[in-house]
Amino acid sequence: MNTLTSINQKFTINFLLVTICLFCSSCNGQENIKKEVSYLSKIENGLLPTVQIENAPVYYQLEERMKHYGAVGFSLTTIKDFKIEDSKGYGFCQKENAIKVETNSVFRVGSISKSLTAILILKLQDNGVLDIDTDIKTYLKSWKLPKSIFIKNKPVTLRALLTHTSGLKKQQLVKLGDHGFVKGDPIYTLNEILDGKSSLQPITFTSEPGEGFKYSNQGYNLIQKVIEDVTNQSFENLAQELILRPFGMTHSTFNTVYPDASNTTYCYAYKDEVVHEGFYKNISQKCGGGLFSTSQDLAKFSIKVANVVNGKDPFLSPELANQIFSEEDYGLGFDLIKKGDLFLFSHSGRVPGFYSFMAMDPKKGNGFVMLVNSDGVDDLFWEMLRSVANTFD
Repeated sequence: MNTLTSINQKFTINFLLVTICLFCSSCNGQENIKKEVSYLSKIENGLLPTVQIENAPVYYQLEERMKHYGAVGFSLTTIKDFKIEDSKGYGFCQKENAIKVETNSVFRVGSISKSLTAILILKLQDNGVLDIDTDIKTYLKSWKLPKSIFIKNKPVTLRALLTHTSGLKKQQLVKLGDHGFVKGDPIYTLNEILDGKSSLQPITFTSEPGEGFKYSNQGYNLIQKVIEDVTNQSFENLAQELILRPFGMTHSTFNTVYPDASNTTYCYAYKDEVVHEGFYKNISQKCGGGLFSTSQDLAKFSIKVANVVNGKDPFLSPELANQIFSEEDYGLGFDLIKKGDLFLFSHSGRVPGFYSFMAMDPKKGNGFVMLVNSDGVDDLFWEMLRSVANTFD
């Protein structure tokens, strides 16, 4: 999950994903032939720092800027015409073991988990298990909502929780390092987390449902409680069955995975190029930030979501597919970037030692996913986003 305040607020990116240009080159004196330059190649070689000299922009290469900012590992996948165009790893997945980032290297992706949770909820509705507009009190069995004047006359629904409009208290500041556990640490149950016994505040309402947007990780933890109470299954197993397997996300899991000698594809977490204690952390509340994934798997997810929304994939009924992006700024589990003819669905994620971002244009079928296993490299992401903006015009 993102730094548990405004960190998950969406990037204000002014770019439109469009067909890439072709350039001419000569071959042994023969006539010029057109060669296609991949999105990925343009992005990795076109990083732009914040300050530029007018009419004389300076472009950097990704690995060069990784060294500058102290980023240990990076994964990038590009999407073109609803297909994965290219995927590449940079730097190290586990620097101590000299294991480089490959296309199947697994990162923690934080709040991107919320997008998968939303699709899972809609699938459960399609299957007749629940309804996103029903009062969640109907579904809760092993935990109860606290009494509050704000929800006395207005129900808390899954739709409100998915869109962060449930009236829950605005997310408080929590240090990244305080959130999660390593092997040997005490593990809070989901009920204890909802009661505020972990680093997160207890479930507390400060306004009526529907009054406004307040980003809430606890809201998604509450969604997990609803899912598990209704289905009598763990969220991890249900997500594997209904989302990860059907979406072809073969290198992804919501399960708790501890680092050991056999986990050579799971990237370690770093800060200032020093590995975190315990190598990386897990969390017991999976819905909002517990996903381990690869940039390729997240690209597969983005492509399938776009196809579902476009009516080209029957995974969801058209009625529910049409509701995913129906909100103004934050849809059902997705940040929505809208400006003029521009429309993208996206999400970012941040947990200790990891930072992630995915975005896609569902009309043109173009997009990208980028993952890094280092804290404190925000400026690197911004330089990458400027490169993406240039690449996609």
